[in-house]
Amino acid sequence: MFLYVTEKINNHHKIGISNDIHSRIQQYRTLIPDLNFDIVIQVPSISNLRLYENTIKRGLESFRIKRGIGESECYEIQLKDIQDYILKSTLLLNFLCLDFHLFLHNDYPKYGQYGNKARGVGYPFHKGVTIFLNEIYFGKKIPLFHLERLSKNRLRFNLIRKLKNYEELQEITNYYADFLKVKNIGLNNYLSKYLENFDKKIIKISNKPRVIIYHLMPTIFEALTKKIYQLPVDFNWERAVLLSHTKSKNFPVKCMAFGRRNLKDGRSFNNFSQKRIRLIHHAETNDYKKYSKNSTKGLINKIK
Repeated sequence: MFLYVTEKINNHHKIGISNDIHSRIQQYRTLIPDLNFDIVIQVPSISNLRLYENTIKRGLESFRIKRGIGESECYEIQLKDIQDYILKSTLLLNFLCLDFHLFLHNDYPKYGQYGNKARGVGYPFHKGVTIFLNEIYFGKKIPLFHLERLSKNRLRFNLIRKLKNYEELQEITNYYADFLKVKNIGLNNYLSKYLENFDKKIIKISNKPRVIIYHLMPTIFEALTKKIYQLPVDFNWERAVLLSHTKSKNFPVKCMAFGRRNLKDGRSFNNFSQKRIRLIHHAETNDYKKYSKNSTKGLINKIK
């Protein structure tokens, strides 16, 4: 299941969902041959996908382009604001966007990483798989782990810290360095010091991508939280953490905090009954202002 945002077409981006992104891009390219996607987020279920779709349509409604008597799925809004909106929604659901496989800009996969037909570790060319943190968090895809398949259900997790160059990344991903340079991929794993306990760890686990992702998600999410709040590796979560503690001014820490509250209340990406994600799950707050064409950047940043 995919949530996608196209490159700018005239003055707008198309935001949509699909369970077959390979066929969807081929349909678009019958009209615009060189069209690509600027954002691709893979999610585990159709209900989760609908939740994002409903939230985006409601929250970005004032940017939505009207066509005749109906509305289109095209939005006249800057890409960075769409990305920011998606990031906030994922944080509130405690959903971490991980990329199990890279795919070429002109060759999108037929099957998502959460489906039964997704290829696991050992593909392509039996060099293993490199797992990335999606670019919505730090502006670039962040390499986290390189996984090696030792036997049918045994994997070794090799932590990536900092790569010297794209040629080194080429060795573990099996993609040419020139492609990786233009693919918006970083070389530095900002979360590495929080993930040291996973380095060289051998785990008995299914080779299915969704099983591996679900296994890693809580650990990486905790590492991301500690990074954003600049907490020590051995931080005791029984201590209070204030929003004012963070120095990451460009990250929506408020949504991260409310996401942690949602998790304690039993609400997360795989257990969420609402039809859309409310950006602030708190009736008493008045900080949230919906995006609108009259909003200044400062007003939009109040959500963070």
